[in-house]
Amino acid sequence: MTFSPRPVPPNGARDLSRYPNVYDAAFSWDRTQEARTFLRVASVRLGRSPRSAVELGCGSGPLARLWASWGIESYGLDRSASAIRRARDLSHGTVPADHWLQGDLRKFRLPRRVELAVVPLDSLGYLVTTDSLVEFFHDAWKSLAAGGILAVDVTLHPIRGPPLPIRNEWKVTLRPVGSARVRWRSVGRPWGSPRRRWEVGRVDVNVPGQRSQVFWETKPHLAISGDTLRSLVNRVGGFEEMWVYSDAAHRAESHRIRRLASLGGVRGPRLICWQRQ
Repeated sequence: MTFSPRPVPPNGARDLSRYPNVYDAAFSWDRTQEARTFLRVASVRLGRSPRSAVELGCGSGPLARLWASWGIESYGLDRSASAIRRARDLSHGTVPADHWLQGDLRKFRLPRRVELAVVPLDSLGYLVTTDSLVEFFHDAWKSLAAGGILAVDVTLHPIRGPPLPIRNEWKVTLRPVGSARVRWRSVGRPWGSPRRRWEVGRVDVNVPGQRSQVFWETKPHLAISGDTLRSLVNRVGGFEEMWVYSDAAHRAESHRIRRLASLGGVRGPRLICWQRQ
């Protein structure tokens, strides 16, 4: 399918990926329930709570910092040097500085193997080629202890027909004053195999007495079905059966999320996990 042209940023827009503080403001809800949901799902397959965990694509590391405060040996990995610097500043000694690692999901190595590896907030979707996904699952396998759990939040799309549209918008109150309007959406026709589309994030920041600022980014994003993802991981090997849950970890109330008996027709944001053989 023909490549879809890259969307053009608004005039004067700043690169959102260079401002982890703006990212933090945009996603500033309480992440405690999400952190606990990942632990609960891992505990079901492990038979006990994990003692070590890594947040992959961590940004400033909100999940890793929470896990560390609960006594779990925690790590965080992100490709952005500025995000990793912010994670170190915010961890206040709860996470050792050398546990924050700069690296790409397509090729990474941890200082030691962990019992839980998590990719939150649909970040796996930024790996848009089969080779990138294969590299990720190989490295995730190498980073897990025997029996360890890989858990990801990912949007599943229909195997045929157009991908699900992404249209998310919310408003955040800034401290001490101001507000941020956050918009995340998919644009353009899908192309390639596996399918991908452009995903655009825009944050408009308004502070009284100052000019408004626009922070913007666009990246190709994966539009994969559950069946295709399961087939790819089975081809990579090294993992037990794929478990799919009724919602995504960042959206679910922990006590209500449940494992689905069948993958048939499942679409939308989901929590998925695998256990390392």
